[in-house]
Amino acid sequence: MTITPAAIFGPSVVAASAAAIYTVPMGISISDPEWVGHLIEAIEGLCPTPPTMIWLDTLARTFGAGDENSQKDMNAFVAGVDRLRDFAHHVGSSHG
Repeated sequence: MTITPAAIFGPSVVAASAAAIYTVPMGISISDPEWVGHLIEAIEGLCPTPPTMIWLDTLARTFGAGDENSQKDMNAFVAGVDRLRDFAHHVGSSHG
């Protein structure tokens, strides 16, 4: 399956003053490093400026197929969140 920015973000772009807000109309498994990589690539390919914030709406929609009560699965989720945080911080600080 080829993941493209259009496939991840779809047509849902909302302008908010000088910034744009992009929404993902599907669940993304933040516990899966491959999906996190696809999301980062999509952000880089679609957004004209680096992200200053990445929101994840509900653990249930972004956790993936793991068990929320499993320490191993929760650690994988936290690692994905950390990777997104580091991406936003690194990209944002290099353009600020």
